[in-house]
Amino acid sequence: LATLKANTEIVDYIKQHCGSSKNSGSGSVGGSAFGNSKQSTSMPRGDAWITTVLSQQPEALTMRLLVVEGNFMKLKQLVHQHGTSVLKQKGPQGESVLHNAAAAGHLEIVKYLVQECGLSVNEQDEDGHIPLHNAVHDGYTNVVRFLMGYNDCNINSRDKSGRMPIHY
Repeated sequence: LATLKANTEIVDYIKQHCGSSKNSGSGSVGGSAFGNSKQSTSMPRGDAWITTVLSQQPEALTMRLLVVEGNFMKLKQLVHQHGTSVLKQKGPQGESVLHNAAAAGHLEIVKYLVQECGLSVNEQDEDGHIPLHNAVHDGYTNVVRFLMGYNDCNINSRDKSGRMPIHY
């Protein structure tokens, strides 16, 4: 259910406790929130587990998770196979995969999504955030510089609370 709803905090928690070598989550979710905090011995470990989970998901979710993970090569392969239209599907809070890449600080993926896939740097989510809001909020200076330097980025864009990226 967590992967279907793109709940990365829970996905990261599950990966951490199932032996994944990659952990980009905050670790703030406790084991007791899931009932049994013991590791499952029947689950595949590491990247094999991630591959198993991703292979069972629709292409759009798979691409979103690859963006969050920073798996640029697999992302490019899937875009080549399925085209860029699948990248334009929105996440649970109306966010684009560009929002996800900016929030995760993956500059190479941000550049790819903007320059090669044509995603808009001014796309707003349900709260009115553009990817620049996400990059500023999460402190990814390299992503902020790229987005601000992109030709049509609206650095004065306001979210629904009236805040511009500089307010984060």
